[in-house]
Amino acid sequence: MRRIRHGYGKALTTPEQIAKWFQVFEFAKPEVGQKIHTHWEPNDAVDFNETFGEIAVVEPISRFGFRWQISPPNPAMTLVVFDLEAVASGTRVTVTETGFEALPEGLRQKRFADNTGGWEAMIVSLATFVQGQAK
Repeated sequence: MRRIRHGYGKALTTPEQIAKWFQVFEFAKPEVGQKIHTHWEPNDAVDFNETFGEIAVVEPISRFGFRWQISPPNPAMTLVVFDLEAVASGTRVTVTETGFEALPEGLRQKRFADNTGGWEAMIVSLATFVQGQAK
C-alpha cells in the first residue's frame, strides 16, 4: 500500500503553512463553506493583490479545493482543486482550475495564461516546502 506524505495535507489545509509556499491564505478551519481571504505583495503579474472566496472541497488526505474571485472586481470565481495520489516515488499533486468561461473573453485568456504559469511555479514551491519540512 502506498501512502501520501502527511506533509502535503497539512501544507494544503493549514493557513500558516500555505503562506510559506503560496501566499497569505486566511480561513478559520478547513471546512466546506468557510470563507477565504488571500493576499500578496503587489507585483507585475496581476493588477490586484487580494481576493476572496470559500473552501469548496475537503476530502482529508486526498483532495482540497476552493473557489476564488479570479479577477476582482469582476465577481466570477474559479474552482481550484488539489488532488493527492500516492505513487511509487512519493506523492503526485495535480492542480485543476476550472470556471474561466465565466469571465469576459479578453480577460479569460489572460487569467487562464497567468494562472497556468502561476500554478506550475506554485507546485514546485509546494514540493520544495514539503521536502524541506520532512528533513
